[in-house]
Amino acid sequence: RAAEPWSPSTHHLFPARARARASLLVRQGWLLSRTPPFHSQAQALVDVFRELVLPHAISREEGE
Repeated sequence: RAAEPWSPSTHHLFPARARARASLLVRQGWLLSRTPPFHSQAQALVDVFRELVLPHAISREEGE
């Protein structure tokens, strides 16, 4: 599991800096989902952001 991409279930396996970036980006995705264009699909946007965007935005190298 330690070699898998970032996900909520692998979050704890990442270095502290990568986890901090993930937390920041999760909050940013949540805030984006609350803007007027996305109100009707807020949870869907959060889900897509978490499952499809974050695994590509978070890397273990960030923690070095």
